[in-house]
Amino acid sequence: RTNILEATYACLDRLQTDRIDVMQFHNFDPTTPIEESLAAMEDLMNQDLVRYMGVSNFNVENLEAYGSYSAVFRRARVVSVQNQFDILYGETPAERGVLDYCADNGPSYIAWSPLRGGLISDRYLDKAGIKAGDRLVDENRLDKELTEPIRKKLAALAGLARKWEMSLSLLALAYMLHLPGMGPLIAACSTPEQLVENAKAGKITLSQDQVKAVKEVLEGTV
Repeated sequence: RTNILEATYACLDRLQTDRIDVMQFHNFDPTTPIEESLAAMEDLMNQDLVRYMGVSNFNVENLEAYGSYSAVFRRARVVSVQNQFDILYGETPAERGVLDYCADNGPSYIAWSPLRGGLISDRYLDKAGIKAGDRLVDENRLDKELTEPIRKKLAALAGLARKWEMSLSLLALAYMLHLPGMGPLIAACSTPEQLVENAKAGKITLSQDQVKAVKEVLEGTV
């Protein structure tokens, strides 16, 4: 509890601000009693130093454990969950079910790495053009990530994206924003132009037929 309080005071001082809009616990801490952590957050929120509380890398069991204290701590409630998610692989095995939990219980799911390090983009559609300097190559992830089944799905999705006059990455982000429970997406970018391009996803409204077409590709039914 003391660590959370003192770390928050120091953070406010470094940021030169008087409050934190959303404060997240980056991982579930199995060594600290939940009520101790939530009591610290309740104190901070009562002082208006923190407005809302979120978590990251939590599974359903962790969220249910925190939720069991909702009658005790009126303000220190989880409003967001920042976990890894992309349209090809979905949630990580350890965190599977969290998106459904968010859809059913109200927290906003914040997806990090929604483009899977650039895999879900036009960059990796042509294997002949992949070279050193590409992220998946430099991180030795290419052979593991770009399997033949995944390549076929990317090609099919790219075909839909061209048909609808958008990039593959924009289609992926726009589709994710249509998923129940999904909130903001944290898509990494290496240039200002990529940031501007990714932001366009927030203004794209996919029709039911478009959502169905993407889902069929992902589920392998086409």
